[in-house]
Amino acid sequence: MRALLFLRDGELCACQVAEALALAPSTVSRHMTDLVRAGLVSARKSGRWVYYARVDCRAHPAAGVLLGWIDAHAAAGPEVARDARVLAKLRKLGPEALCAGKERKPKHGQG
Repeated sequence: MRALLFLRDGELCACQVAEALALAPSTVSRHMTDLVRAGLVSARKSGRWVYYARVDCRAHPAAGVLLGWIDAHAAAGPEVARDARVLAKLRKLGPEALCAGKERKPKHGQG
């Protein structure tokens, strides 16, 4: 639900979601794939990044009902306020700066 709340203000890169949730990128990818399959989130690839956004509720009314309920009932509390502050910083930073230092380095003898 936190990831769905993150996307209220627009799309985010997978690395931004992972940083905000403090989870491994592979874990976030699995969860976001589930949200895509459920019809709540769309995904698009741009270069080496995957961006996620909420689906258009006009085109997907059932998703709109669920997302509206989540917004109305899960958007209160200190964790949501903290997430909003973290996301504001991550949106300003952008995926290029955020992921630049986190790319895997080749193991000794590879690459």
